[in-house]
Amino acid sequence: MESFGPLAVVSATILSVIAVFYIGIMGPSRYHRNGVVGWLYRGMVKLPHACVSCCCCRSGTSGGLFSCFMKTRCGRCFHYLMNERHWGLVILYIILVWPVEIAYLALVAMRLKASLLSKMVSWGLVLFSEVVYFAAVFSDPGTVTSRSEKDAQKRAFATAGGAKPQMKKGHEATRKGEERMQYRKFLLSPRAEEEQGQRYVVDGILYGKDSTRGCGVECPTCNVPRPSRSKHCRMCNRCVRRYDHHCPWINNDVAEGNHRWFLLFLLIHIIECIWGLWDLYTMVVQFLTAQGLWVSAIRFANGYTYRITNIHRLFAIATMHPLVLFLIIFAAPITVVLAVFWLQQMSFVVSNVTINDMNKIDTTIDFITTLPTATDVYEEAQNVRSVLENVAARPPRRLRALKRPSAEAIVVGSKKDKAYRKEVSKMLMSDLKGLFNRGVWNNLKEVMFPYS
Repeated sequence: MESFGPLAVVSATILSVIAVFYIGIMGPSRYHRNGVVGWLYRGMVKLPHACVSCCCCRSGTSGGLFSCFMKTRCGRCFHYLMNERHWGLVILYIILVWPVEIAYLALVAMRLKASLLSKMVSWGLVLFSEVVYFAAVFSDPGTVTSRSEKDAQKRAFATAGGAKPQMKKGHEATRKGEERMQYRKFLLSPRAEEEQGQRYVVDGILYGKDSTRGCGVECPTCNVPRPSRSKHCRMCNRCVRRYDHHCPWINNDVAEGNHRWFLLFLLIHIIECIWGLWDLYTMVVQFLTAQGLWVSAIRFANGYTYRITNIHRLFAIATMHPLVLFLIIFAAPITVVLAVFWLQQMSFVVSNVTINDMNKIDTTIDFITTLPTATDVYEEAQNVRSVLENVAARPPRRLRALKRPSAEAIVVGSKKDKAYRKEVSKMLMSDLKGLFNRGVWNNLKEVMFPYS
């Protein structure tokens, strides 16, 4: 039992960090937003604001106007941090991760008794992970050119070969908004963007369809028809093609243009953490072996045997190499959380769905399965099937087997009624996920080579 204590402390610390990271990343996801994890996430997000409000209320009698001013200021600051686009988490990433990576390279990788190739791999993983990170941060996610920027886009690609034309000073825009558009880098020419916007069919189920023009509904902010699978990001104030989600850690949308870099960023960081943990484990073994602690017991010349426990090993590591222990506690939970998120992302990629797609699928299923009667559910599900037969990349399979509800299922609230709605929900989920599914290989190519 004496060896259980320190291991329990370290394990509890790692598990606690994993839990906090998991709640912070996965809390707002479709899997948890209506459950305990989602409830904890909302509480964690509201906690700073609640603490500020509590402190201001306590000092309200003595602080007077000052406490009200501070409460208002803190509220605005909290709203900005949670609801506006800013570089805060990118800076926090640099402050948290870079010193850890530098410490790992300078104090672990360089001192480790390992081959030159092993050390080169350590350096390569760290450097490549940051290159991929900034590629995700600064890549154009697939911005849809707004109506106000159409003329600037045409001028940018007016010359042969797509080179930007030289503009005389007298022709430069005078208004600030127009000046900003002159220097914006457009990823695609007007024709190429139009072709890219037609890559996915506007189904009219998940993504609204303008019946008069046969294209997506017009975005009220950008004043252009939205391509299928696009979304207007309120934080970035732009429409983005094949929108997945907005990631504050890269201060950018994860979408058509940079989804590959985001996935690679997660994967390389996972590999980097696993490689680093192996280096740390090797260093711990080398240290304990040198100190004579990598044994179960020490036998002295007089025959006395002293048993070596995990307490002794952990105390030796914490005393002589506290940085190593810190790096293990830092890297282990991050590896688990990133791996879970990467696996979730890849499960979507191989099916050619995005987080935004899944949210819309959930909304559609909730609408259909909560209709007044099972007969209404059946008829609406058949309408969905009829549309999918014409537009889905993978024709519906499950809905073809859907039968009319039985007499028992027609009774609202009965067990048969609930079971029927649940079965329809599963069928809709399966077939709606096939709307853009062109097969695993083609789905991977769409993400990794979006403009090929």
